[in-house]
Amino acid sequence: MGEAVVAAHNVFVYGSLLADDVVRVLLNRVPTSSAALLNGLYVSASSIVNSIDLTLLPFLLNFNFNHTLCSHRFSIKGRVYPAILPVRNRHVSGRVLMGITDPELHILDEFEDVEYQRTRVEVSLLESSDKLQAHAYVWSNASDPNLYGDWDFEEWKQVHKESFIKMTMGFMEEQELPESKPRVATYESFYQQDAAEKSPNWSLSFEGLARSPTEETRLPLTISEVGDCNCICNAPPSRLKEVGLP
Repeated sequence: MGEAVVAAHNVFVYGSLLADDVVRVLLNRVPTSSAALLNGLYVSASSIVNSIDLTLLPFLLNFNFNHTLCSHRFSIKGRVYPAILPVRNRHVSGRVLMGITDPELHILDEFEDVEYQRTRVEVSLLESSDKLQAHAYVWSNASDPNLYGDWDFEEWKQVHKESFIKMTMGFMEEQELPESKPRVATYESFYQQDAAEKSPNWSLSFEGLARSPTEETRLPLTISEVGDCNCICNAPPSRLKEVGLP
């Protein structure tokens, strides 16, 4: 018997998956890739008829079927990753991951979750200008009010890459569980915990600071500021004198 043919896919990426470290966590490898420009989202009459997501319809009113729509990469309020949607006269740069297997494509589908819809696109390779058909993950909500401005990969690498890799590792660990959380839930719980850990601790300790220079044996004054004003200004005069403060 001959060997089974393994389907291979091209996937255009434009956000966090531009980082090899993120791709490696998800796929346990870094596929061959090539820098590319997203020419547009390919829209055909059949794809509209068969699609259950009609959010692209407002963008199609002035276009013929079997047409490609230009796109833009937006920032998303409350998210560190971007979204793409059809926008006239705009193009998105990224890269094409090549040779993606069916199981790997499934992992990417799970990672992008319900926020994105996998869509057929046309891309141009920057090195050769060759055009390819590929998959890309397009933001599901075309009228999302949380989309704004432009998303910058270089800024993301400096500010968010490290924490995003940790979140991605948590997502992959979740996939091993019998009842795993979807990626959106993993993302939100991770960044909520991360924000809580980075919030300032308002407990201030003055132990050892409030002492009389001539009476080192006096008991220190320890003050914890938690919510209500429970600070040195509320200490009784006798206690202030005890620790050597006027």
